[in-house]
Amino acid sequence: MARHSYSASVEDEGMSVQEFLESRGMLQKEVVKLFEKGKIFLNGEGLELWTAITASDVVSVNHSKRKDFNKDQVLEEKEIEIPEILYEDEDIIAYNKPSNVLVVADRNDLNTGLLGALRRHNNSPSGPPYLLHRLDRGTSGVWIVAKHTEAKKHINQQFVDNQIYKQYRAIVQGVFFDKEGEINEPIGKHPKHGTKMIVGKGKEASSRYKVLRQFRHYAVVRVWPTTGRTHQIRAHLQHLGHPLLIDELYGGMAEFFLSKIKPKYKTTHKKLEKPLISRLTLHCEAMELSLPSLASTIRIESPLPKDLARLERNFQNYDK
Repeated sequence: MARHSYSASVEDEGMSVQEFLESRGMLQKEVVKLFEKGKIFLNGEGLELWTAITASDVVSVNHSKRKDFNKDQVLEEKEIEIPEILYEDEDIIAYNKPSNVLVVADRNDLNTGLLGALRRHNNSPSGPPYLLHRLDRGTSGVWIVAKHTEAKKHINQQFVDNQIYKQYRAIVQGVFFDKEGEINEPIGKHPKHGTKMIVGKGKEASSRYKVLRQFRHYAVVRVWPTTGRTHQIRAHLQHLGHPLLIDELYGGMAEFFLSKIKPKYKTTHKKLEKPLISRLTLHCEAMELSLPSLASTIRIESPLPKDLARLERNFQNYDK
């Protein structure tokens, strides 16, 4: 029998234990069956399936058998490079997360993805570092982990209370009539699409935005999410009618070609055009938070990645 533990993050706040385990890939009937056999525990104690999850909770499940890892996935995890450090002190490390890297590749196992690579690098399979928040695979920018449990608890509470300042830069589709505004629409799970969120029902969600540059067909927008719902910025921008330029899940494109905006664009003979960009056009520019060891709030910033900067320059040149 294998004991498998699932650590809750701020994004899981308010889920029932059953919903939480289903979000980790377990089937409903499997959850109910294990519960009836007394094999599910919350922070080491018995529970009810409707018990609400809070950040930093740990749900443990005694499985009779655990599926083996895919060998290709293990190889991929070992090849993840440790990203640039933006800030470090005795409480946290802030990394400059690149796009197309998962923070945690397997939601059932925190020792996967970038977090797993960091733990292997530190020879610390159960932490530190400790997960504080997630960025989507395609999103780049500021990503913070805790060095010890006191910092994890302190910062997790700030996420729960919506006290952490988060600033994003997004490249989106369309022309804005209102150059700034606020989106106050709840976000919940899509009833038919397991990995997608839907606006209009679910948990309270709020995002503030301001247009930084308006081009003929596209725009650069700064977004400040007040709450921290899954896919919040992506879902809210689609709801506003301005999905990310690249975001197939929420109305964007899969890839963008320079020929779409550059007049008389030609590739070299017999050579196919390569996409100018093919990842989520979303970047976490900055975060502000307080730390156990500091009396004041700190601000951590990430510079605009080269691919997004190049995209904006091309809009400036060819989409005026």
